[in-house]
Amino acid sequence: MLHLPNENLLIQKTLYEALDKFQQKSAVIIDRIVTDFDFTQFHLTTASNPTNEDELDESKIVLSYRSKAWASLLKCADNDLNLLTSYILQRLENKFSLAPATELSYDISIMIDLNDLTMNDIVQLSLFKIHVLSYPFTKSIEEFKKLQQQAIQSEEERIIQSDIIYHVENRPNQEGFYLNASSDRITVIFNTKFQDYNDQVFGKVFIQEFIDSRKRNRAIQSSPQVLFSNTPPLEIAKVCPQSKANKNEDHFITFVLFPRHFENKNVEFLTVAKILQFRNYFHYHIKCSKAYLHSRMRFRVGSFLKVLNRAKIEDEEASNVKKTVSGKKMMSF
Repeated sequence: MLHLPNENLLIQKTLYEALDKFQQKSAVIIDRIVTDFDFTQFHLTTASNPTNEDELDESKIVLSYRSKAWASLLKCADNDLNLLTSYILQRLENKFSLAPATELSYDISIMIDLNDLTMNDIVQLSLFKIHVLSYPFTKSIEEFKKLQQQAIQSEEERIIQSDIIYHVENRPNQEGFYLNASSDRITVIFNTKFQDYNDQVFGKVFIQEFIDSRKRNRAIQSSPQVLFSNTPPLEIAKVCPQSKANKNEDHFITFVLFPRHFENKNVEFLTVAKILQFRNYFHYHIKCSKAYLHSRMRFRVGSFLKVLNRAKIEDEEASNVKKTVSGKKMMSF
């Protein structure tokens, strides 16, 4: 199976080329649009001179970001734009600042100074989408820690469930994911749609292999538990009732994260990055499986046709008939 990289390679390539040209004191003029799998769009442009907008400041680049998830992320931040943007800049190690003005039709624009840009900064910028979408995960982990302390202080041995459910709609057709914390785990639920019945069958087989592999292989038994259903799980029954879900299209994939999956910052980042990449990974491999089966079917049909052509019996009468120059038939015995 192919593992999709967390970094956006086109952003990496663009910034590497810009930094190389700047170090060689060549002209750095960039105007590139990069679109990701979930229709997230980035726009990298050379910044304009603050004193004269008609001139370009070739030492600075503006990175603009637009995503369908932005409205949902603002709701997670209680509609506090400053809180969300400060979180994003903090994830970028506070090495960048907001652009003087956000680019039209984009959600956020940050200023990149090529004088201070390092290789590690380029990697962090290529992970920009992961940093943005990690906000509800960070909030859920904070909620988990609060509930864990409440459970420790409580005399009763019971699991405390949070009433807060973070919902991020980051794809068309109302697809997205839900996050709900409790005192012993964090539940991540993906809502994905299959408009083709064959995709549903492939999806069930694919998820079942996740479940069976976790049971068979002891080395991956510490991985998150995976569940698959066509009805909304109980954790999100309040915000996604069963009456709203379409059983023919809506399917729910649940990941159960335990404390070991976010025990430190490095493990937390890898967990969040892989979870956020799962939807693309899932549907990509469904399409690859269908393409492989179609190629095998075409190969098998071609093999059968060759066998049938070899099995043809020549007409004896036709083989004994010869024609003269004038076109008359002549039988040979």
